[in-house]
Amino acid sequence: MIALAQPPVVPDYTQALRADGLKGQRLGVPRKFLEGLDPVVVRALNASLETMKGLGATIIDPADFPDFDEFRASNDEKQGGTTLAGTASHPA
Repeated sequence: MIALAQPPVVPDYTQALRADGLKGQRLGVPRKFLEGLDPVVVRALNASLETMKGLGATIIDPADFPDFDEFRASNDEKQGGTTLAGTASHPA
């Protein structure tokens, strides 16, 4: 059913890309948010950041936001509660 909601042909987004599109753009890397990711994913991200830097972007690394640890703890509590609520209504 979900596939029926998709457009018959995906538009070619590459037509909207510009070779100088990253020139002068600032991109922040929230390193704390990336903690615990598979090292392969982190290496791929770092490689893409180097590519974007080469295309003119300014990379702010790290760009962690204040109180991230508090945010993560709060988010983990919410996720845990959601999981427990779902488990209670849908036993295995």
